[in-house]
Amino acid sequence: MTRADIEYVRVRFTLPNKLAQRLNDLADEQYGGNVSQFLRSAIKDHERTINGRDEFEFQKLRSEVRQLGDQVDQLVDPDEGAALPTSKDDRADCDTTREDYSDGVAVERRVQSCLVESDEGSLSLDKLTELVDAEPLEIQIAVESLLDREYIERDSDNSPVCYRICAP
Repeated sequence: MTRADIEYVRVRFTLPNKLAQRLNDLADEQYGGNVSQFLRSAIKDHERTINGRDEFEFQKLRSEVRQLGDQVDQLVDPDEGAALPTSKDDRADCDTTREDYSDGVAVERRVQSCLVESDEGSLSLDKLTELVDAEPLEIQIAVESLLDREYIERDSDNSPVCYRICAP
């Protein structure tokens, strides 16, 4: 559809000063001051909301998140025991590549393996970041998860904070 195919109509309406100023401010911010363009976009957005399209997308996203949660629950079921190493006999090499894991549980396993293998008995977050091939945020999340489930604990004797395997 080209601009020539669209018929435009001049609309006259009245707004309170405060709302008119807000309309102009938003048009300036989003559409270079083009109030007509801003109003057309706002109407289209409002139509989607009224027709439930946004709600449908939200419900779809909520369902996908729920499915991911179920998949995570199947991977690590605390009642059945998680397959995380707790001794040097259970460990895997700390040398890994990024392809060795694709989710947070695998990062947790690598963190715990590195702690089990540690000659010092505890490791700082910086040292874990060097040993585990993952993003620092992923490692921090894994450490917090392991702390919450009491697989590891903070070593309060060290500064910076270090982490170690909980005693059985």
